[in-house]
Amino acid sequence: LAFGVPPTGDAVTPTLIRVELVDRPGALGQVASRIGSLRGDIVSIDVVEQCDGRAIDEFVVHLPTSEVIPTLIREIHEVDGVTIEQIRILPEIPEGRIEVLDAATAIC
Repeated sequence: LAFGVPPTGDAVTPTLIRVELVDRPGALGQVASRIGSLRGDIVSIDVVEQCDGRAIDEFVVHLPTSEVIPTLIREIHEVDGVTIEQIRILPEIPEGRIEVLDAATAIC
């Protein structure tokens, strides 16, 4: 099993979620928890920017189906100080992200 690649036969919807949130301890974890509550498998998190007490973060996740996206939007909006900038379904996980994940796996 390659890190970030689902087992054969598992249907997933690779999805990019970009959020702006208050840059405080626990905020990123609250968003991640909402994703996980809908069986979203986070395969990548990038902190894109931090400035003036705010952060922009990108998650690449495997969702069980695209049908959970409206519920996911509602769940993320319930986290104080979070704005969703973008959610889009990806044709596949960008190759560069998998290389980073594979390198992290090799270190561990």
